[in-house]
Amino acid sequence: MTWDLGVTGEQPTKTISISVDSKEKPRTKQLCEMLLNAEIENLNEGDIKLWDYDNPEDCALFERKTWADAYSSWQSRRMQEQVSRLVTAAPRTYLIIEGTPRDIFTANKNQLQSLQQFLNRMSSEVLPVVYTDSLDETIRFIRSHALRMSQDEVHQLVRPVTVVTSTSNKHHALLEQIPRVGKTLAKKIYERYGSVVDFMVYFPTTSEDVGVKPKSVTYNKICEFLAETWNPEVDREIIWQAEGTAPGEIEVDVEGLEDTPSGQQTKLF
Repeated sequence: MTWDLGVTGEQPTKTISISVDSKEKPRTKQLCEMLLNAEIENLNEGDIKLWDYDNPEDCALFERKTWADAYSSWQSRRMQEQVSRLVTAAPRTYLIIEGTPRDIFTANKNQLQSLQQFLNRMSSEVLPVVYTDSLDETIRFIRSHALRMSQDEVHQLVRPVTVVTSTSNKHHALLEQIPRVGKTLAKKIYERYGSVVDFMVYFPTTSEDVGVKPKSVTYNKICEFLAETWNPEVDREIIWQAEGTAPGEIEVDVEGLEDTPSGQQTKLF
């Protein structure tokens, strides 16, 4: 059964289906059918499965456990076996722990600490461990993950732009988006070069003026960024071309734009 994500704005690129294991409790199956439009079926591994309708191999499996269930299965070593089978059954797998450790009435402090250490190890070495307060929060997490899958955004994180509160904040923020350029280097670049165009043209030969050694990792990353072609497969109409240059060739007058032989300003594009 495909899932209507109810997306507004950005159009989904994938149709995501959701399946819930038939062995789940009746309330769990009922809520997932109602809130996730999920289909109930027998899953060999995991409790919830998200998958691309057009590419079923692109899927994610989720194993749900309350803290009490996790403690019981950890003591009997069932959890270790379940996790081992889970991670081989899908390209992306997750362990969801619902509730709070206070739900475990039979464990002492040391046992709880040992369980938490085990879960931490699972999260750092085997698969992500997600903690939710309740089944309702788990369903919201599953819905959010399905939405990100539909927009092909899983494992992508957009770095927010940090705007420096100064008279040069726009240019500082712009420079900080360049690989290997932080606040300190952005300030040096801003103070050394008269404009973004000056920086693009002269940085490769004057990088040491801002403390960047030629051929260093930082130097190479910045130069690669500045020279990188945008969508090379897209044909674009040439807006303007300097006199005497071939298509794709860049001509820059380093002495002054007003002294070009043609009497026109030479533009960088």
